[in-house]
Amino acid sequence: MALLFPSALPVLKQNGGRFRELDVIDRLQQSLPEHYEIFHNVPLHSIQSDADHFGEIDVVVLDPLGKILLMEVKAGSVVVRDGDVFKLYGNKEHDIGRQCKVQYGAMRNRLLEAGIRTTVNTCLVIPDYSIQDAHILSIPQERIIDAGKYANLGTWVREFLSAGTGCADLPALRQFLRNEFRVTTDLALMRDQVQRTVRQLSDGLATWIPRITSPSGNIRIQATAGSGKTQLALKLLESATAQSRSVAYVCYNRSLADHLRSIAPPRATITNFHEMCVEHFRRHHAEPDFSSAAVFDTITQVYIEDSANFEARFDVLIIDEGQDFEPAWLESVCMLLKDDGQLFLMEDDDQRLYDRPKFDLQDTVHITCRDNYRSPRVICDVINALGLTSPSIHVKTRLVIYSLHEQIRLLLLPFLERLNRRLML
Repeated sequence: MALLFPSALPVLKQNGGRFRELDVIDRLQQSLPEHYEIFHNVPLHSIQSDADHFGEIDVVVLDPLGKILLMEVKAGSVVVRDGDVFKLYGNKEHDIGRQCKVQYGAMRNRLLEAGIRTTVNTCLVIPDYSIQDAHILSIPQERIIDAGKYANLGTWVREFLSAGTGCADLPALRQFLRNEFRVTTDLALMRDQVQRTVRQLSDGLATWIPRITSPSGNIRIQATAGSGKTQLALKLLESATAQSRSVAYVCYNRSLADHLRSIAPPRATITNFHEMCVEHFRRHHAEPDFSSAAVFDTITQVYIEDSANFEARFDVLIIDEGQDFEPAWLESVCMLLKDDGQLFLMEDDDQRLYDRPKFDLQDTVHITCRDNYRSPRVICDVINALGLTSPSIHVKTRLVIYSLHEQIRLLLLPFLERLNRRLML
């Protein structure tokens, strides 16, 4: 049995022509050997006089050597007049001979343009009409399969394909007939699209939190990973600098500060807490002795003690990863905020690295967000199934482009980052 492509036939319509076309395809598949290939409803696009012409070939048969036969199927009655064969569609006549010539010429031209050389033949199948010997037709009678020959359809097709030379590049010919072309995924473009989509999806926090008014100027945001906290921080930094307001971003993780520094406005102050302590100690006391195991404890304590005399110089203060701050650290950093300034404290208890004492902020607006816009649904489902967060996260993303290996890597990445942070400190 011959190979059919596409393997699924179109849905049968209440149309005699469509029924006959499907019957032709079925007969061919059953009567031709397995090394023959049948392509049905092959689109054909050609350019004639700088104009696009679109057509469709009912059936194309490819033999094992790469020779092809174009088959035009016309069901029902046809009209023969002055040697030309016409098919009636309502009150209109369609010149079958001209159609076959156009299809043949277009196919030959497209093959030549593709650099494919092979023998191309055509035939007309009119299974409901018999050609009489007296008829003189524009189409060679030996290329017509009428009702009398239809029972031996497969035999006639093999006869038509017996002459000529085949194709030296069969894979290219198959690819051409399947209307396929090779494409390569642009990974850089995919990365940019994913990042842009994540930014658009996770823009919620960055859109509505800046619109919230707090009497004290303090807003505390408890939000899960992938909810858009970094987008919010970037939006706050950009808005403050655009309004010529002094702004600082302070986090716990040095790599996060480095990342935000690379994308934030240059006039914004971006740092992590211990970096602030080191800079203060170096400027006002001495060069830190990093050979001492207690160096960070020492400079942190000095920073806290000196904070009472700090100049309040920031209109907006953003503290990220607040769950890893000691209460005394937070208090010392807040000494840099002006009395009428705004404080945005962002936290995620599920990413807590240390068992720090919890703290409270008076006269603070509290916001909670459990929406994850970044991770694929399967990752979020695994996190919820294992109870890795409390309460569960809400899946908002529709990104499903990750492979299983990538999904596992993304699942383990937050835990590996936590381990890496512990080793660095």
